[in-house]
Amino acid sequence: MNNNNKNNIEEINDKSKGLHVKVFRRYQNQIQSDYWWNTILDNIDWYRVKYKSDRFQKNCETPCWTTFFGGRKEYTPYQDIPDWLQPLVNQVSSDLKVPTTKAFNAILVRLYFDGNDEIAWHTDGRTFLGNTPTIASLSFGSKANFQMR
Repeated sequence: MNNNNKNNIEEINDKSKGLHVKVFRRYQNQIQSDYWWNTILDNIDWYRVKYKSDRFQKNCETPCWTTFFGGRKEYTPYQDIPDWLQPLVNQVSSDLKVPTTKAFNAILVRLYFDGNDEIAWHTDGRTFLGNTPTIASLSFGSKANFQMR
């Protein structure tokens, strides 16, 4: 982790919503961030998610490019977290002190183009993530709003 300055950490615990969040600002220094940004761009096969929107009653496509690794092996398509990405997953798990019983088993990577890209309100309650998913979100590059409700 770039530094352990408590001023860079924001904790949100809302038991009524089952929401437990730690926000680490400036998690990595510039060298680390640049390394992972370039490594991710060089290694990922990007795609846009196509889905049927119940809200708009039509087929849609996410505005951003994405890829997904891990989840539960009984769901397809399944792709292991690649060896080149595992050090980042391990680093985040260690820095966040994630117990091995709640270890990250998946990673979703999204590439947004500008501050106008967004994903609609949704839950991460997907069956392929398991009953109680442990989720980390890392943002490299420009500042972006990450909203939860």
